[in-house]
Amino acid sequence: MGKLAPFSKSGTSQSGKHVSVTAESASSKLDYDGVVSACDNALTAAQDAMKEVSSQLHDVQMGKEALCVEDKDFQPMIDECGDYFMKIPAEGIAPTLEQVKDETMTQYNKIQEELNQKAEAEYNRQMSQ
Repeated sequence: MGKLAPFSKSGTSQSGKHVSVTAESASSKLDYDGVVSACDNALTAAQDAMKEVSSQLHDVQMGKEALCVEDKDFQPMIDECGDYFMKIPAEGIAPTLEQVKDETMTQYNKIQEELNQKAEAEYNRQMSQ
């Protein structure tokens, strides 16, 4: 689904007058591109932050004595946590941000449809004069 374009039409009225009407753009009411950019920036920031956390966890290197409890080595668990942090943006944040972008597109198109209907009614009114 893409963004609806504003209605635009020209013609000659019954009285011979040139009529040209273009609907206002929904962009004046809802900044879809700004929302998409903000979502993309949020995802990038989350990815960068989680990459840093993951890197820090993977860099943890303590002696076996410090990471062992009852002969169990916790290094693999720490490494697994680091790997998990790398998955958070893709699995947890990205789908939500996609939903935000999809809903914003839906609302943008509803607004544009209303603006187009008003412009088309105005065009028809002027054409009948």
